[in-house]
Amino acid sequence: MNQKNVIIAFLVSCSLLLANGQLDYYYYYSSCPNLQMIVKYGVWAAMKNDTRIAASLLRLHFHDCFVNGCDGSILLNDRKTFKGEQKAGPNINSIRGYEVIDNIKADVERACPSTVSCVDILTLAATEAVVLSGGPNWPVALGRRDGVTANLKAANTNLPSPFEPLANITAKFAAVGLDIRDVVVLSGAHTIGLAQCFTFKNRLFDFKGTGLPDPNLDTSLATSLKTSCPNVDNSNSNLNSLDLVTTYQFDNAYYKNLMSNAGLLESDQALMGHPLTASMVKDYSMYPYLFYKDFATSMVKLGNIGIITGQNGQVRIKCGEFDFWIGILKKNSLKKYEKPMHKETSTTPTLDPNQQQQPPPYPQVIQQQSYKQHSGHGSVGPVIGALAVIMVLGAIAIMIGRLCSGRRVMGHVQYDFEGWAETKCATCIDGRVGPPPVTAPVVVVVEEAQADEEMGHVEGDPEGHVEEVASQQQEAHEEHNLHES
Repeated sequence: MNQKNVIIAFLVSCSLLLANGQLDYYYYYSSCPNLQMIVKYGVWAAMKNDTRIAASLLRLHFHDCFVNGCDGSILLNDRKTFKGEQKAGPNINSIRGYEVIDNIKADVERACPSTVSCVDILTLAATEAVVLSGGPNWPVALGRRDGVTANLKAANTNLPSPFEPLANITAKFAAVGLDIRDVVVLSGAHTIGLAQCFTFKNRLFDFKGTGLPDPNLDTSLATSLKTSCPNVDNSNSNLNSLDLVTTYQFDNAYYKNLMSNAGLLESDQALMGHPLTASMVKDYSMYPYLFYKDFATSMVKLGNIGIITGQNGQVRIKCGEFDFWIGILKKNSLKKYEKPMHKETSTTPTLDPNQQQQPPPYPQVIQQQSYKQHSGHGSVGPVIGALAVIMVLGAIAIMIGRLCSGRRVMGHVQYDFEGWAETKCATCIDGRVGPPPVTAPVVVVVEEAQADEEMGHVEGDPEGHVEEVASQQQEAHEEHNLHES
């Protein structure tokens, strides 16, 4: 394929990418360049006041993407005529972090009004929560649009439960395009955070009607948990660490706990009951960097489930509310998001951080500005402007070079600027010392006197006259030597 065909193929690929509304690492690069810094600061400030919030933001992102895809539907508040997902069984009195996203959104709106979607903010916040907890970092492609609907029924049925067997959990992951490795890797998010007693109390006292604790639960751990979670109803909301070793540090201790039968949730310890998942757990317990690498990959896949891009959806001004009229106008076009998520293949781009080149970092110091909402991926105007400046500077450099070399410029006569500069600035250019001052010439009339003597024009005493002339010549010669010295 020749160079021309390669360029054409590249341009066609770019146009198809834009036409399909795919995500882009540079989506807000010009319209909201400080976005990543604003989100990072918002998460950092929240973690400073609440050590649990990192795990809460990560779980909030997970619960959003498993219902209707990553569309920010979990952030929508209930109305008289609208039922959101916040009061679904897996979410009520459990999901936290709404106010953190609202605060970050308010800061983003002050910097970039009506530009950044709430779901993109939530996706970035989940990433920053992991990074600020000591975990891996990964590039986040942006450009998601907020949904204008929610699905309470799907929130009650689609989300994995800590009481379900591994086969059921794996099936729910497969329904949204995730595989068995994603189950093991994303479960590793339980390396940070806390769990309420009701989520594991069944393992402590009467496991599956046996009247005994779960045999797959470490005995000493079970005894300790009975103290903090007694077998009474008012203890159901008591909190315990998912990872007793490093509760707020994102690491691979979760997998080490599973290897020692110290997994808190039944669904976590169930990973050791299948040869394939048990092998993965063993690998991640031994090689933390392998866990970090695969966790980043799975988080990218999670963040691309059922996304809304292009002109669909909207950019909410407040994350808990959507524009009612836009919702009415687009209600029919958004019905497809209520179908099983494994059918939503056309809107999920494949973005693997191991295959995609990471974008350059966002500018660190950029003056806060307000930008209008845009519908594309940034302008090419700055690039064209930069190329024009380079061309102008190149033309000026060529003209100066021709002038300095004494050649013609644009049909005009030759100008020997180089010779002129050497003449005027020889001392500065070459370091030469100027010539000595010129003295007045000494006129010696010896030859004239000799000529007069030869022709007989000398009167009086010729010898005396010659001696006088010789004396004058000697004095003139000495004076000349004196000037030269």
